[in-house]
Amino acid sequence: MLTEKSLDDSLNDSLQPSQLKNLEEEFETNQMINQESSVKLVNNSSYNYVKPQCSYRYTYSSEEHSSDEEESQQSKFQQQPQFLTFGQIDSNLGEIKELIKQHNYQQAYQQLVIFQEAKQDQLSQENKQYLQYLFTQIYFGLQMYREMFQIANQIINYDRDYVDHTLDMLINASLLINNLELALQYQLQLINRSNYDQNEQLRLGKIYMLLGKPVEAYFSFLGSYKAGNQEALEQLIEIGNDVDQRAFPGLAYKYINNKSQKNHKVLAKTLFTLAKIEYPNKTSLQHQEQGYSILVQVNGMNDQNTIKALCNLACMRLQFQQWQEAEKDFELCLQIISQLEGQANKQFIFCLQKFSQCLYQSKKYEQSLETLERCFNLASQSLNVIKKEFLDRLLFNNAYIKITMKQNCSDILAKLITTQNSVLLNEIGIILQKHEYIDEAIELYNEALNWSTNDQHVLISFNLAGCYGLKKDYTRSVDLYKQCSIEMDDRLKCDIERKISQVYYSCSKFRESLFHLKRAYQLAKEFNLDCISEIKQELKKF
Repeated sequence: MLTEKSLDDSLNDSLQPSQLKNLEEEFETNQMINQESSVKLVNNSSYNYVKPQCSYRYTYSSEEHSSDEEESQQSKFQQQPQFLTFGQIDSNLGEIKELIKQHNYQQAYQQLVIFQEAKQDQLSQENKQYLQYLFTQIYFGLQMYREMFQIANQIINYDRDYVDHTLDMLINASLLINNLELALQYQLQLINRSNYDQNEQLRLGKIYMLLGKPVEAYFSFLGSYKAGNQEALEQLIEIGNDVDQRAFPGLAYKYINNKSQKNHKVLAKTLFTLAKIEYPNKTSLQHQEQGYSILVQVNGMNDQNTIKALCNLACMRLQFQQWQEAEKDFELCLQIISQLEGQANKQFIFCLQKFSQCLYQSKKYEQSLETLERCFNLASQSLNVIKKEFLDRLLFNNAYIKITMKQNCSDILAKLITTQNSVLLNEIGIILQKHEYIDEAIELYNEALNWSTNDQHVLISFNLAGCYGLKKDYTRSVDLYKQCSIEMDDRLKCDIERKISQVYYSCSKFRESLFHLKRAYQLAKEFNLDCISEIKQELKKF
């Protein structure tokens, strides 16, 4: 490979944007290689671009001539320009090439200009092209990109073995001046010349990523990986799940099982992505645990990424009903966040809410309620970072715990009503109805109707009708059910007819009850609903 610096190395060596010249300026037509050696140049680059010279064709021969021909040929020979041989060029430029290796570009430039002027009449066309190549390296090192591009764009049209190296410099220079499209153009030329070399395909993928073209980058990385470049697998992992979700798990497991991989942060990220993909399989929890352990070793406990991973691990434990383990993880999260950032922040409040949930599932109801109230107070003081929907949900959780604990919840219900959140009011109404707080449920359903959309209105009215039925207010119950039946889809009307039948049956109006149950049966039969066998059993009562 002729490419001596990777894309990452080139980007690391870049200077401040103010020091870069504007590539879009029109290049001057005069040759920069004829500048006088007294020009002062600045050398602050660390690039090392020296390439072995190509083979040279020689201008004259050493064959012996006959004495008869020698005199006639001598006059012609004296008229031909006596070009420097390869050995002479090599000995004269050795010191200059060494200066380039040492990054002493200013002195190398001065000596090369002197050499060019002194030997101008002795340089063949091929010699001059090679000097241009050396000037290109010097201009690149001095970050004189305008001059470099002018000469380099001529060199890449030659049939020389240093064209690949010149293209490499053009790519890196284009990246340094943030001209990504130009870098892509040169990279594609180099790809074609190198017969799709695996390292060049890798760099092509990185350029596509900088251009915001992940699909093109993915297939460039894939080509590099299939050609044997293991580094490309890491790049595939970084973007693979977004581009090709079907292929990602296979690539991810190859990366995880690759013992030579060294980027632990990418490994952790891969494990986290696999955890999301494979959820709710229990292997997802194992991946999350492994990823978290890696981040602890690499970043330490107090790193934000580590804290986030621990929080996600605790949430996953909740999903798998590992209440005690989740409680410990959330407790550790709260301790670390409190020490680093205090308690009045979004992350702490979120963990506190989840911690309350763990306590509730562990039947520590009093502790859960205290934690939840503390969470609500902190959230109320941080409205600049906490959304209203989160506050409303905290009120809902608070009310839910108080209802299940049979505590007085009138104050929290009053707060819930002020949220004007019809969805939450309907949900808490269902819980109240389930725990036989019928009057409170009716109050919340009626409040929910005031703020409901058309779709929500039917659902809330349906629940409210059930409450009136439990209160033995059959007239209201039936009226609401009939109203719902008008607005509901035909498939859902079956449930309405069954409910109306139940209400009439409760008040001993068996004829009306049978009528509506038969209608429910017809609807179930028409739409082939699962409840048809249940309705048949209910019909046997009559």
